[in-house]
Amino acid sequence: MNELSVQDIRNYNSQVGKTYYVLCNDNQNYYRSVYVRYNPFTQNLQPMVSDPIYGTPPETLEPMSPLQLSRLMRTQIQSKFF
Repeated sequence: MNELSVQDIRNYNSQVGKTYYVLCNDNQNYYRSVYVRYNPFTQNLQPMVSDPIYGTPPETLEPMSPLQLSRLMRTQIQSKFF
């Protein structure tokens, strides 16, 4: 079998295991945190998006563009896994 370890996946894509933030479009006082994980069943990246959080994002989180988030969400829809 050709199994990938978590470290192999992180070396392949540096987004795996990181948390980002995206500002809400309707109210800039809110943001959502986005955790990116690898789904071994679909072999795709899976964004885990939180509910809206009031306040400013912590400095430890990196911003994620809405375009990048929509691309990650689109891979979930286009998956061939049923």
